[in-house]
Amino acid sequence: MIKATSPGKIHIIGEHAVVHNYPAIIAAINLYMTGKISKSKIKEIIIDKKPVEKKVIKLSEIFEKAIKSKFKSTKIPTYRLEISSNIPIGRGLGSSAALSALISACLLILTKNDASDAEEIALRGEQFFHGNPSGGDLATVVNGGFIWFRKENELLKIIKPLPFSLSKKLKPFILIDSGKPKESTKFMVEKVQRLLNRSKETVENTFNDQEALTQKMLICLKKGNEKELIQIIKKAHKNLVAIDVVSQRAQDIVNNIEKLGGAAKISGAGGKKDGSGMLLCYHQNPQKVLKFAANYNLPAYKVKISPKGLIINES
Repeated sequence: MIKATSPGKIHIIGEHAVVHNYPAIIAAINLYMTGKISKSKIKEIIIDKKPVEKKVIKLSEIFEKAIKSKFKSTKIPTYRLEISSNIPIGRGLGSSAALSALISACLLILTKNDASDAEEIALRGEQFFHGNPSGGDLATVVNGGFIWFRKENELLKIIKPLPFSLSKKLKPFILIDSGKPKESTKFMVEKVQRLLNRSKETVENTFNDQEALTQKMLICLKKGNEKELIQIIKKAHKNLVAIDVVSQRAQDIVNNIEKLGGAAKISGAGGKKDGSGMLLCYHQNPQKVLKFAANYNLPAYKVKISPKGLIINES
């Protein structure tokens, strides 16, 4: 039996800009996807005790083909893969990256190949889901902890695990679910690309400002300046509004968090028609945010940074 675990992630700062070769800070969190794979007479993939949709079957076939291509002599045996997850799907928490890493790693070990190739193989899955992903989500769920990520070009990605934990001076981040976006991540990435094509200078100025905030955020996370952190999140949120990836529903929640003395922003691709996925919230008194969420029946999570990324065990 081969078992694997991969975490979800949050975008601390830099979503969308990271697709266009700007830096981002992403962190693995303590919400996980686990899986176990074994040889079987028939191929079967089950997620949370239910047969999976055709999309996941297609995903597995993409990985099988990629492994056969990379390791010419490899044969894929028939297998049974059981997956369970507490990562909310379609909310910007990296569920597709966690799934891609998990299935890739399981198949690599099953075929007696090196699991260190999981990130390379799993990227095919992210491309299947999102079209032109930066690769940042995948790097984070594989490596764990805080990641400084920058895609220089199609061939070069700078992935730097940050050598510190969240400052003890800082409170935990709170996630508030603003609702599942009606748009896919791929659609939102293409939406920003169209805006960039129309208003290149304006969008690039926004991305440059976001990069400056990302640099400041790095220092803030290490030193634990709460007031500075709140201001950075507020400014990052305004930049995301400027590129039109925040829905009115999400904006209303952000306004309420700011009235309470905190700050919030989307933590993923966002959405416009309804929800914008998970909002990353910070307040010097997290209970105020949790109370607000409870009063309005909004799902909320107090999350910790997970120091571990993809873990594989054989038994």
